[in-house]
Parts: sequence; C-alpha cells; structure tokens
Amino acid sequence: MTFGIVGLGTGIGAIYPRFNVENVAKIATGFGGLVFMLFSIGFIAIVVYLEAGPAYRIILAQTRHFPLIPKVVARITFHFSLVLFLSAACFYLPIRIGISSLEKYE
Repeated sequence: MTFGIVGLGTGIGAIYPRFNVENVAKIATGFGGLVFMLFSIGFIAIVVYLEAGPAYRIILAQTRHFPLIPKVVARITFHFSLVLFLSAACFYLPIRIGISSLEKYE
C-alpha cells in the first residue's frame, strides 16, 4: 500500500504542480493536495475492505484450529492479488500521467 500512496502523491503532484508558492505549507491545501488526499483515502478504504474479510478468516482459522478449505484459500488469494494489482496500478498510472503532464508543461 505504501507504493500505491507514494505513486499517487508523486503522480498527482506532477499533474498539478505549484512551482511558485511562497509558503510550502500552502501546497497541501491546493487543488492537487486535496485530490491526492481524496484518492489516498479512497485507496486505503478499498484495500481495507478487500483485506478485512480474508484476514478475519485466517485469524479465525488459526485461533480455532480449523483448516482453511480450498474455496476459502482461493478467495483469499484472489483478494490479496486484487490488492497487489490495485497497488501497482495506483503506483504506475498516476506517475505515467504525471510524466506526460510535466512534458506538456515544458
């Protein structure tokens, strides 16, 4: 999740740059900063939603000494793979868009 949030911050910062700011603290309150905060909160909420169920199943199986059936293991693997894909997309896509935005800015 760290790579996804860093990618969002870097990419959105490149999409909405503010090079002529007198006070650095004003960058976070600009449009790009607010967009980054909203996307980050959404990303974190989706990851928590996708991982809460599988984590609960794993902990429940360990504490009650129940084996995980293959159907549950497949579902857990799918959810964790989805989180991995989402993190990679949140890293790659904003940076790619940010690079093209900065190239147009020049």
